Amino acid sequence: MDKVDRWKGIVPDDELAVYRKGVFGNRIGLGARPALLNIDTTWMFVDPSYAMCGREMPELKHALLRITTTFRDLGLPVYYSRRDDRSHPTRRGIWNLKLSNASEAEYTSDPRAGDWPPDYAPRTRDVVIEKNKPSAFFQTPLESFLRYDGIDTLVVVGVSTSGCVRAAVTAASLARSGFDFDAAASIGK
Repeated sequence: MDKVDRWKGIVPDDELAVYRKGVFGNRIGLGARPALLNIDTTWMFVDPSYAMCGREMPELKHALLRITTTFRDLGLPVYYSRRDDRSHPTRRGIWNLKLSNASEAEYTSDPRAGDWPPDYAPRTRDVVIEKNKPSAFFQTPLESFLRYDGIDTLVVVGVSTSGCVRAAVTAASLARSGFDFDAAASIGK
């Protein structure tokens, strides 16, 4: 199965035909120094007891564990991003208007909400970026850290593919950061 075939049943067949005609979907491989960027896979987004998580996603947790373990076994860097402190209304910003639960404890002060499940949680050598906006790059030191570490390829995983994952990949691409992106996938729909 090629990369275009993976989208069958999600993207209309006529659009897939256009991608094939344009010879899109070829693998570009990984660069000399890839890193994993894990976006927002904290308890708030993977545990259905939180309003931000729609359902249990064992496939996602298994995939996150597998890819994180692979990067660690290969001695490759792992970066994480999560939301920053939202305890004050000003720090929450527009989220006060977008979310009906923006002032509730699970969003403002539950320490577990911002932690990761232990199977794929950050370790001492991993880098955690706290962000106030959807993109892990917007007004954070992430790009500087990646450059310092000599990263040329990001494998991006996370939740809210149409939100925070897309925002991070788009921001990095628009900034002409020089990073290649070859692996962003959504588990489930």
